[in-house]
Order: sequence, then structure tokens, then C-alpha cells
Amino acid sequence: MNLAEFRSMGHLLVAGCGAIEVANLGAYLTRLRQSVCTEIHVILTRQAQAMASARTIMAVTGHPVFEPRPLR
Repeated sequence: MNLAEFRSMGHLLVAGCGAIEVANLGAYLTRLRQSVCTEIHVILTRQAQAMASARTIMAVTGHPVFEPRPLR
């Protein structure tokens, strides 16, 4: 899939885990919205939410942050 085809789809799901790079997720999402697509949803683990504020991510994407449920 090339970038033009990807842009035409218009949706992106980004998943963040507890890696230190999650701290820069807000800036990364901003660049994605400007260059790739505007409809971005994010799912963050609890460990990731300790490094990247769910409020910040929600402000950047305009959508609530999903949190996975623990496995039983």
C-alpha cells in the first residue's frame, strides 16, 4: 500500500506500550495528523499511560484513549 492509498482510507489505530518512546507520542501523533490522516485512534497500556498522558493524547487526536482490559 502506498501513501496515497493509505491516506484515502483515512483511519489509523496506534498502540502504545510501556516503551520509553511513548513519552514522545503526542508529537508523533501531531505529525501523523498533519501528513498522513486526521482520524487517529490510540490504545495505551497502563504502563504507557504512566509515560504519556491520556488527556494529552485525547487533545491531539480528538478521541478518547482506549485501554485494554486485563486478561482473565
